[in-house]
Amino acid sequence: MFGFHFRVKSSNRKDGGSVSALRHEKYILREDEYKSDAQIRNLDKSYKDCLTGKNPNINLPKTERLIYESPFGNIKQDENGIYVSEGASIETVAIALNVAEKIYGKSISVRGSNLFREKNVKAASELKLPITFIHRALEKKNKTRI
Repeated sequence: MFGFHFRVKSSNRKDGGSVSALRHEKYILREDEYKSDAQIRNLDKSYKDCLTGKNPNINLPKTERLIYESPFGNIKQDENGIYVSEGASIETVAIALNVAEKIYGKSISVRGSNLFREKNVKAASELKLPITFIHRALEKKNKTRI
């Protein structure tokens, strides 16, 4: 019969010093003083871009909740809509648009920057989502991309 013994070992550095296991874990997880600039910037993102619809299929939460988080953008939801962090990637916008289609159905309203609007049209085209945009100019672009 085999027996195993595990223990967390402090590491030794080349300069002769040592690093505790707890400190090394914080480094690996990028916590406390080891947070990267990208993580800090991600916490400060604003949520000006929004997707909504007229008749939601589910009861929307009264309080804001985070439904998707990545280094490429975050998605939050509350009773007023689905909010995408500023500067989110096209993939994050596509995820938000897919969620909006599941909640609001085929008719989606887009509020936000021109870049966000363009990303939505491109994402709808690439995902081949059978949606229509309430904003006429966006819907016109959506129809020409198909």
